Amino acid sequence: MYRYALPRVRGRGAGLGNELFGWGKAFVAAQTLGLKALHPAWALNPRGYRRYFQTSSADWLLHSCLRASLPRYTFGQEEYTKYGRGPLSEALLRYAEANNLGGARPLVLEIGGMWGGFQLVEEAKTYLLMQLLGSRYTQENLFELQRRFRQGKLRIGFHVRLGDFQPETDMSQYRGVFNKSIPVEWYLNIASNIFRKFGDEVEFLLVTDGEPADVVPLTGRWKFVTTIDQSFRDISDLIALSMCDLIVCSISSYSLWSAFLSSGRYLWFAPNLQEHSDGLRSIWGHQTDQLVDRIRRLEPASEGTRRRFQPLGWESCV
Repeated sequence: MYRYALPRVRGRGAGLGNELFGWGKAFVAAQTLGLKALHPAWALNPRGYRRYFQTSSADWLLHSCLRASLPRYTFGQEEYTKYGRGPLSEALLRYAEANNLGGARPLVLEIGGMWGGFQLVEEAKTYLLMQLLGSRYTQENLFELQRRFRQGKLRIGFHVRLGDFQPETDMSQYRGVFNKSIPVEWYLNIASNIFRKFGDEVEFLLVTDGEPADVVPLTGRWKFVTTIDQSFRDISDLIALSMCDLIVCSISSYSLWSAFLSSGRYLWFAPNLQEHSDGLRSIWGHQTDQLVDRIRRLEPASEGTRRRFQPLGWESCV
């Protein structure tokens, strides 16, 4: 049957975190509607993700041919809003019924984008984790990294995003803005708080796209396990962070994905959060009505309910 769920990609693709949203949504659509899920057109992506998933250099051509030769449908934020704000699978079922997409008729359903956030790829979480764990170089890097850790210690993962990200001197400029580097002093304060409390019972992991000299303020003060010397670590770094007991996030979708794939807790830079009604704050400030409804549904029933997320200000204590 020529029935496909195709991750919709803008231009030549995006960063790994952004690409995973489309891939996850395509998987949910495929499972829900009896389609075949295709992976993103990795060959188009200039970041070289194709080497991890060992996909064809002509996968973009297959995508183009399918779009041109089969009836094409697009499921985006507008369609999701129209057909339901619950699980993605339920909205897809209503959309398929309204558009007569059942049976064996050939079609291509394009779906992608970061709209809706992580709640819409929750149903694809296990699938995506399996794809990442099965990628090339990942298990080798993780095996080698595991040997660097001391066993039985609390593992704290720091994601220090540098590279093309630039810090701000005015803290108000961080609110609601992604792709900004957090000043290293914020990480220093957190590390100092944790080490003061737990001492030798913790193990620090540092994941960064910077050079060793860029993170000396951290590595020169405490003993960090780092991955800087490893090659082809885009995915293994993400998994390593997700396996930590606590993740200290950067302002990036990469950090968000590590927290999403994790079952541990994570810290977020409080000046980045956006204010909403009833004192709620969020990382993603758009789609406010959906977001606030989602937060209210997740409010703990009692004081004993475990919260995974904790915002920390400039000089907050952990």
